[in-house]
Amino acid sequence: MIYQSFAELYDQLFDEDEYQNWFEYTQKEVDLSHKNNWLELACGAGRLVVQLAQHGQIVTGFDLSEEMLALAEQHTRDAEVAAELIQGNMLDLSELEQFDVVSCYADSFCYLPDEEQVLQSFSEVYKHLKSDGQFIFDVITPYQTGVVYPGYMFNYQDDRQAFIWSSFEGEDKYHVEHDLTFLPK
Repeated sequence: MIYQSFAELYDQLFDEDEYQNWFEYTQKEVDLSHKNNWLELACGAGRLVVQLAQHGQIVTGFDLSEEMLALAEQHTRDAEVAAELIQGNMLDLSELEQFDVVSCYADSFCYLPDEEQVLQSFSEVYKHLKSDGQFIFDVITPYQTGVVYPGYMFNYQDDRQAFIWSSFEGEDKYHVEHDLTFLPK
């Protein structure tokens, strides 16, 4: 998995405003005055896990990448909040309990390669959502794949590394290819 090679860089470069935007949206959709049993799918480095736990939620962070979960553990420890962190694939949540809320941000469903796997993941979420539960997620839109990403480029450099991200229009409609280059110094 790509995140095993650059989890720390991803965490360092990810726009922190996005986490705040997701949290503010979540506050509008979910009553955080109630202590919800919460599953944060594809939790990555756990930034949203920390915010939810700081607001009294009982959070389980779930991610495919052990390296991202190690960062999530570090962030929860630094913030002095409790959260269960589990390594696993969102296509199989069979070992998990039911939750009041399941969230999945950062366009994480877009990493699934086809509609069948997206539907399988949605089915898994449904099985693990209480009957009155809420499921909140985001995905990349056709506007992003058709207008924003083609020709997009982001470059980053510090005294230890450089990162180049280029996006190109794919062969199929709304298909985008990303080229990520990491250069240690």
